[in-house]
Amino acid sequence: MPGVTDRIPTPAPSKPETNAFANLVSLPKVQMKKPEAKKKDKEEVEFGIELDVYSAIKALEDVLKSYKEQNKAICDDQMEEHFTQFSFDFKKKPVSFAAVSNSATATCIPGKRSTSSHLTPEQVELLEQHNIPIDTKELVPAIPELIAFNPSIPLDKKLAQKISDALASIPELRGQQVLVKQDAQEAQAVKVVSEHAADFIAANIKDKTLMQKLLGIVTTKSLKAKLTNPTLDNVFSILKKANIKLG
Repeated sequence: MPGVTDRIPTPAPSKPETNAFANLVSLPKVQMKKPEAKKKDKEEVEFGIELDVYSAIKALEDVLKSYKEQNKAICDDQMEEHFTQFSFDFKKKPVSFAAVSNSATATCIPGKRSTSSHLTPEQVELLEQHNIPIDTKELVPAIPELIAFNPSIPLDKKLAQKISDALASIPELRGQQVLVKQDAQEAQAVKVVSEHAADFIAANIKDKTLMQKLLGIVTTKSLKAKLTNPTLDNVFSILKKANIKLG
């Protein structure tokens, strides 16, 4: 007698997926190309040698700009050293002096750092570490909490409700917020250099290197220079002596 298992048909093997729409791969998205800008032909108009001279001078200015900045930085360092030495020797803030060289003179002017130039947190920390005077500049004043009603009248919640009800009974004001409130706001302020800072540094700081660093924070320096003989020949002569090649 055949067994029970002999009557159970064997399942047919599964066929591989033949659906052409299964596992489709997306094509790259079509990117819209920006239209190329067409260059318009410009009319050419003949100018004289003045355009050559102007363009040459402009190119010369660009070449000399880096040399000017490099030498200005060196002069600034020399000014700062003299200002520091003066304060270190005489225990007072720097004063103007005249700088001289073979072919030029300059007025070197120290100044107080403007209150519009706010001190950084790092600068404030350094100045406070050495007890240097610092001022506070208020940018936005503090605003107290304010009810938009006559502040001379003591206004409690009960009276405020009566006033609100009375105002709300006016047809033109019905449904509107009549009483408003201004929330209190803290003042916004920044730290700026005190006018006494430079004097304090000169009188109290004993280390010359530290004095120079602190004066560099609280003061400014201005160099107003001019040639004693500002001719073009003299200009090129000075540049040649400094080994500055223009071509």
